[in-house]
Amino acid sequence: MIVVDAGSFAWSSARVPETQRDQQRRKAELVFDAFAIDGIDAMTIGHYDIALGREWMQTSLNARDLPVTLANFRCGGERPFAGHILIEEGGITLGVVGVLSTDRTVEGCETATPADALREEIAAMGDVDLVMVLSQLSDDGDEALAKAVPDVDLIVNGKGRLSRQQPKALANGAIQLGAGPKGKRLGVAEISLAAGGDGFSMLGVVEDLETRTARFKERLESATRNRDEAEDSRARRRAEKQIEYYTEEIARMQGEIAELSGADGSTTHSIRNDLRDLSRSVQDHPDVSALLTVAKADIEAIESQADIAALVGSPFVGSAACASCHKPIFADWTKTSHAQAWLTLTAENRHMDQACYQCHSTGSFHPEGPHHPKQVTPALQGVGCESCHGPGGEHVKNPAEADMVKNPPLSNCTQCHNGEQDQGRFDPATYLPKVNHSNVRTGD
Repeated sequence: MIVVDAGSFAWSSARVPETQRDQQRRKAELVFDAFAIDGIDAMTIGHYDIALGREWMQTSLNARDLPVTLANFRCGGERPFAGHILIEEGGITLGVVGVLSTDRTVEGCETATPADALREEIAAMGDVDLVMVLSQLSDDGDEALAKAVPDVDLIVNGKGRLSRQQPKALANGAIQLGAGPKGKRLGVAEISLAAGGDGFSMLGVVEDLETRTARFKERLESATRNRDEAEDSRARRRAEKQIEYYTEEIARMQGEIAELSGADGSTTHSIRNDLRDLSRSVQDHPDVSALLTVAKADIEAIESQADIAALVGSPFVGSAACASCHKPIFADWTKTSHAQAWLTLTAENRHMDQACYQCHSTGSFHPEGPHHPKQVTPALQGVGCESCHGPGGEHVKNPAEADMVKNPPLSNCTQCHNGEQDQGRFDPATYLPKVNHSNVRTGD
């Protein structure tokens, strides 16, 4: 078993706000320390990671002796990290090369063309069984790289936020893997090498295509019977269109099966890929849990000491201000998970985490709401009435003149239930009734 990481694990954009740099560096150190506990076989970094500070990043990684490869990146004429890494496991030699995109620049550094750097490293690594690229390119960039460098076997993409439950076939028999954003999934690829093999037979994909092909053949037979038994021209034309569609789809899927299975007589390696959710059902590593406890305490100290002005003159007043006129609705809200959202953070000492507080407090996405955990007053802790219905200060002063938003748009929800934070679990038809108070009597 080998373990790799394709980068973009420390930050999510090319610039880190000054107010968040210390916290993000501490989080990155937590990742580095976790990698170092049981060891990681190879990793790379991207521009978003380098945004925390190139020299800081280099010093932090080297201090932990982590195996970083970045072939096409030089600073002051020197390469900060290894051009490639050789991994020998179970009699198999894997050559791993990290490459960075050329779409951004780093002061004092140069980024060479990924394909040119990759060719040099493949030549330098000698005879290996597989070549793996840890890619900080776009999806299209990976496709172009596979076309330009035929020796590439595997590309693990760390930049494109790609969730590849099934590997993507690229040029020259290469395949692309991606475990998605925010470290919420672990990609597990089981690879079997065949002597003289070229390219990969993707086991899960082939089986799915074979199942679909069999289903479409049954539909084709049914459509053929319907055509032969049709009593009018309209029904016959409809059946003929179905026959044409199913025939084309069967031929297309059979072609994919042949390509993926090496049906042209060639020998292929095989791969079975799986993305596994890293949910609470996965037991935490005790040593990593200990590191996390220390890191959360450090983050709380960092943010508690931050020079952040108090929230003054905000139009948000908190849900308690709604209770006097809307007692039944307020009581109903207190029973929801929204009302307890801040407590879920404090219970895990995450309330000072700048990546978390916005979705657990009221008004944090509004220009005049809290923009730092220290600005979340007790009244704004939790996802309150104003998170959906807008700021209530003017309405409290003059209910007859200042209306609230009666029917909040779904976009209010998807600021947090965005498919990444909740791993795609948000279903409006299921979730909205849990926070819909329209069936609650508004009077006393």
